[in-house]
Amino acid sequence: MTIRGSFVSTTDLKELVRTVLCQSCAVTDSEAGSIYLVKSTAHGSLRELLHLHWRAEGQGSLEQAADVPLTLASLPGQVALTDQVLNLPTGAIDPGAKTTLLLPMHNPEGAVLGVLQLYQASPRGYAAQTVRTLTALADQAALLLERSQTQGQAQLVEQLLTVGTALSSSEDLTTLLNMILTKCRQITSSDAGSLYLIQRLPDAPGSLLFKVAQNDSYPHLSFRETSLPLSDRSLAGYVALTGKSLNLPDAYCLDPQAPYRFDQSFDQRLGYRTSSVLILPMVNQGGEIIGVVQLINRKQLAAAVVTPLNYAQVTQAYSAWEEQVIYSLASQAAILIERSQLQESIENLFAGFVEASVAVIEARDPCTAGHSGRVAELTVRLAQESQGLYLPSVGICQFSPQQLRELRYASLLHDFGKVGVPEAVLVKAKKLYPEQLELLRHRFALARQHLNLECAQARYRHLLEHPSHLEELHEPESCPHCQYNLTLEAQLREGLQALEEYWQLIEAANEPRVCQEAPLARLQEIAQITYPGLDNTPQPLVSNQELEQLLVRQGSLNSQERKLIESHVSQTYEFLIRIPWTRQLQDVPAIAYGHHEKLDGSGYPLALKAPQIPLQCQMMTIADIYDALTASDRPYKRALPVTRAMDILKQEAQDQKINFDLVTLFEQRQVFQVLGHALEPERRSR
Repeated sequence: MTIRGSFVSTTDLKELVRTVLCQSCAVTDSEAGSIYLVKSTAHGSLRELLHLHWRAEGQGSLEQAADVPLTLASLPGQVALTDQVLNLPTGAIDPGAKTTLLLPMHNPEGAVLGVLQLYQASPRGYAAQTVRTLTALADQAALLLERSQTQGQAQLVEQLLTVGTALSSSEDLTTLLNMILTKCRQITSSDAGSLYLIQRLPDAPGSLLFKVAQNDSYPHLSFRETSLPLSDRSLAGYVALTGKSLNLPDAYCLDPQAPYRFDQSFDQRLGYRTSSVLILPMVNQGGEIIGVVQLINRKQLAAAVVTPLNYAQVTQAYSAWEEQVIYSLASQAAILIERSQLQESIENLFAGFVEASVAVIEARDPCTAGHSGRVAELTVRLAQESQGLYLPSVGICQFSPQQLRELRYASLLHDFGKVGVPEAVLVKAKKLYPEQLELLRHRFALARQHLNLECAQARYRHLLEHPSHLEELHEPESCPHCQYNLTLEAQLREGLQALEEYWQLIEAANEPRVCQEAPLARLQEIAQITYPGLDNTPQPLVSNQELEQLLVRQGSLNSQERKLIESHVSQTYEFLIRIPWTRQLQDVPAIAYGHHEKLDGSGYPLALKAPQIPLQCQMMTIADIYDALTASDRPYKRALPVTRAMDILKQEAQDQKINFDLVTLFEQRQVFQVLGHALEPERRSR
């Protein structure tokens, strides 16, 4: 008798076992049969792969059973160890036992691969001819089973490699943890599982972070990350502390001497029944335990739903083979988790560096506090709103999560170069520096005192030159001396009034607003006014440098100061290119470098034109201008309402300085709402 040719080519282990058992039972009129495979003679274990229940109608049901010890105490173990056939008639084992035949299954090298066991109702043992036939069949089956196991192991290796590749491709820690648990459950046909990470604290015992939970019988079960004490009183805590695996056939039947206990609260709350449990440590390359993977209820059929009523029929214990495979996978996963945690730590470190850098910028210029953060919020939101849209000027807008993060960092750091700009220039609120204005104030005070002193000296000289008026009495109207004094006082008042007007003109010209031609012309007059210095040499009331600054037509900066401010862009770039950016963030310096470029080439520092300016730069430019216009009142300007700011942006777009499509999108999607801004009622009603 041989196994049918149609099954010889199959590599499915269960199908081969089914074929062997069905044919063996059919030709021997056996009621049932089992095949045990020897897994490891060193550890002494036999695996009862399948048990066939045979009925007279020629149909059979297959069940997968648990491992049995490879010892002389069990009949299969005795056959496997002694390589002897056992042909036991009814009652040979115990009064209720049926006739039993156990045959060793040899591979081509003569080693015992497994044991074939059959049962029949006949009170006598199996006939000698039947035993010889079955012996040949058993050896033939062993050859096919060995081939199937070898190919199955190759498939497992391939599957594990595929799993490793999939795990390696995941960058997000939560996604990675879910994938690890899913793959472990798939390989072992586990109904449920959970994954814990160890959180170690410097001066505390640490804790277990309950990070992931899955349950096929309750797929919509909500999960909340929690922290558990790191103690050997819990199953996961024991494994995390000792590094020893736990393979429990039934979590409700534990050794009373064991320190750990099974927490039944989940089962009671959900109406579930945990039976078999496999808990393994996740060990990194340094031998440190970083987490624990827990698998629950290994199912005989993957599609089965576990309930408190059927758990005994649909679940089974985890085998040593599965424990070994999952341990290997868990160790591989530990390395990937550690890599992911390290990556996350690096990203958190860099995020902290960026925040600290922004804090440094804002500390140097408190008036613009929050500007970098607001620009980042506006820029990223504009990019998100443009996602997937077709804009005539740029085409389809598409940004990956990594590109959005890159854009956010570039926006946060776009003004970092201001740390290299002199603080006096950076915070200059008016055309003159405060110390310059104070020096001018003192000069004007000296000029006033000089006018008063000149008037007093003129009176004194007149008295010395005309002493006769002391002896003669005259009416004020006819007194020459009185008339002379009145003339001096009028001249003094005129001189003081002129100084006061000049001072008011300087204060007005010092404001950073657009100056008209007439005030600018009068400033030229002041440049001609002098006052006597300490050595009585004439000194200009207003220096040439002060006059140059006061003659600035718009804003508070002269040309040299404006160049210093504009240099912050180049200094930002020079600083950012020194950072060893990752591949996902390598364009941060270039994006930050272009936020003051204009589409018509009128921007700085490179005077780029539209095709040369990256889309991200164009978005940041709009956000930067908007925030500069609408930011809270500063010493040199007042905040504009949203409507007025949008009008200015649209005018800039019409002048082809900034992107018209992006400005339109900025207004239509009301990107400014990310800052809590809203259009004024009259604009919303249009």
